[in-house]
Amino acid sequence: MYSKEQLNFQKKLIGVFEELEIEKKEAFSKVVATGYGQRNELVKHVYSNYTLHESLNKKREEWEKASLYSKVVNWLYDIFVNHRDLYGYFENPDEMIKEISELLETAVRKEEYMIAEHLKKWLSKIQSKDL
Repeated sequence: MYSKEQLNFQKKLIGVFEELEIEKKEAFSKVVATGYGQRNELVKHVYSNYTLHESLNKKREEWEKASLYSKVVNWLYDIFVNHRDLYGYFENPDEMIKEISELLETAVRKEEYMIAEHLKKWLSKIQSKDL
């Protein structure tokens, strides 16, 4: 059985998980859209006799940012799924937070600051006092 405090924390985790599910779909859609945008910009670049380097690079950077965010959201989603039981509760939430914190520390150590920023955002949602 869970105490009232543990149940409230489970509710928060479920809320974050549901938000993560939505974000996962939206992030994937953005990767697809920016991928098509990059492809279209490449076609324009070719038809312009290779003079649109700047806009092509901008589209590539947009796609890379979207892809990176999508990867981070998928990592987090997998962590949540791996700690979820048959009833939808999250077993060992402290381990889950520890895994995310370790990913964050690794990202900072490797100077992957964009990854660290995204991980920090989601970790803050989990650790906030609000429901």
